[in-house]
Amino acid sequence: MIVSIIIDDGSKESREAMALVVVSEAKQKYGNSVDTILNWLIGQPCTSDKSEMPDFILRGSSGVIGVEHFEVSANSVVEFGKWQSPLARASNVLHSFKNGKADLNDVEKEIDRLIKTDEKISYASSVRAFESIFNKHLSKVKTYRKRLSDFGGERLVFLIEMLAWNFVGLTALGNTSFDCNMTEVPLTKEIVDIVSSTDDLDAVVLLYNFYPFHESTVFAFTPQQARGNAVGIEIYEFVGNSELVENNLAKIMNTQANQNENILSDVNRQTIMADCTNAFELISAGKSCIVQTNFYDFLVGNGIVNDKRR
Repeated sequence: MIVSIIIDDGSKESREAMALVVVSEAKQKYGNSVDTILNWLIGQPCTSDKSEMPDFILRGSSGVIGVEHFEVSANSVVEFGKWQSPLARASNVLHSFKNGKADLNDVEKEIDRLIKTDEKISYASSVRAFESIFNKHLSKVKTYRKRLSDFGGERLVFLIEMLAWNFVGLTALGNTSFDCNMTEVPLTKEIVDIVSSTDDLDAVVLLYNFYPFHESTVFAFTPQQARGNAVGIEIYEFVGNSELVENNLAKIMNTQANQNENILSDVNRQTIMADCTNAFELISAGKSCIVQTNFYDFLVGNGIVNDKRR
């Protein structure tokens, strides 16, 4: 295991090292091959070069493994043509502040920016961020593998930290139902489908990292397992593919529906109601899906479905 930098001081190097530590110590681990894949991540570094691509080349009982680590914040936003993470920016400025390279105004500015961004995130925008950042790293696979081969390695793993993916306003429904928060997060079809699109990786490890306040959740699987529906755990599909649903569902579900007539256009209303119908059909059929919590509460409150949340 990485022993040279295990103190989480907010720097990029320490966050990468801590990701390996947290993955190995996580109590909630899921997937048919999770133990095998996570065992690949245990080893000693073959090099200390900080400009390494991939981030880690580890030699352990499973041979030489390349690990590319990156973060995807659910609240990522597009700035200057590429996705930026307000969480990462806040972490970086805090690190700079601790080292005397930033002042309190810088910290307050980034924290305020983070709070304002959180008010705008949606599941749909988060998935777009994941796909863009995932594909960006995927485009560098040849470089990763060439460097990996210099040390006699073949297997390449993406270790992806899923930051702020605790969608408090969403509820996951299936064999078990729960509100999506820091204690329970679902593996979603949209993310699995993105991973399944490549044969250039040997495995993907998704680390929903709530360290140090809550237990982290880890999913590990191969792209082939993703394509063959053989991940080994329940996969939830988000219902309502437009952000319109997330932004306006509370209004359309208002008991005084006539008040919404001047708020939503006919087109918007039709779109929202169509998505609500789709959600109801999936729930009635016992299919696994994610819906807005207030929509689920609406169905429960009107006796349409029984509340199965634990």
